[in-house]
Parts: sequence; structure tokens; C-alpha cells
Amino acid sequence: MGASPTVVIVILAAAPLFVRGAHKAKVSAARQLSFWFGLVALYVALHTRLDYFFEHEFCMHRAQHLVLHHLGPFFIALSYPGAAMRAGIPFEWRQRFLRPALQTRWERRTLDVLFHPVVAVVLFVGLIYFWLLSPVHFVAMLDWRLYRVMNWSIVIDGLMF
Repeated sequence: MGASPTVVIVILAAAPLFVRGAHKAKVSAARQLSFWFGLVALYVALHTRLDYFFEHEFCMHRAQHLVLHHLGPFFIALSYPGAAMRAGIPFEWRQRFLRPALQTRWERRTLDVLFHPVVAVVLFVGLIYFWLLSPVHFVAMLDWRLYRVMNWSIVIDGLMF
């Protein structure tokens, strides 16, 4: 399937933000280890040669989704990276772009709905169920574009939960 620019861009955006912010926010070694373990786990599951096996063997694919949906997001969440990543964004950018974007009515309502505990749980369970429906899963495993959508939706859903 080849390299995924999305994976590279997300990793190359998250890693420096966390490094820069962890120093400023004084993140403990345990939290840093947790973040890096989760980020590396997601990278390995999405962007290494193992992905060939994940795409072609059901058992390996389920192991991939265990990492993408549960382990990687769990360890990232365990590190509580929000404050560190926010501190990693230059102050002027936060004031000029991030704050106004997060204060719009549409953005606030969207985040309130998506991060509501009931919605997060329904999405967490529902997306796994949806992608494992035989007709949906069969097509997703044959079409690399849908396969990537499936994997990214699982990662994002895991992080939201």
C-alpha cells in the first residue's frame, strides 16, 4: 500500500509539540513515557511493513485494531498530553488562531456533543461494531482508501473515548 502522508504529518506534528510543551509544562517522566509508547504504537500499527499483514490476515488485523482503538489511545490519554501540546504551540499562534477557533459557537457545540460521555461510548462501541459487519469489513479490507478511513476512524474514536 505504501507510505501514508497522513500518518507522517500527524506524527511529525504531535511529536515536536509534545517535546516542546513537555519541557514548558514540566511533564513527569512517566507521563512522557506513556505518550511516546502510545504514539509509537500507533505509528507501528499504521505505517510499518506490519500493515501488509494487518491488511491481509484477519487475526493480525484484529491485533492492529486492539492497538489502534485501545492501547495507543489509552497510553496517549494516560499521559494527559493536552496541556503539554497546548504549551508546545507558540503563544502568539494560540492567541491568534487556536483561541478564536475554539470559541466559535459551532465549534463549542460540536465538541460538547462529540465528547459527551454517552456519545463517546456509543461511538466507541458502535464504530467497532460497524466496521466488523461482514459486508462493510469485506469491502474495507479490499479497498485501501476505505481501509485507511476505517483505521483512522478507529484511532480518532479511541482518542475521543
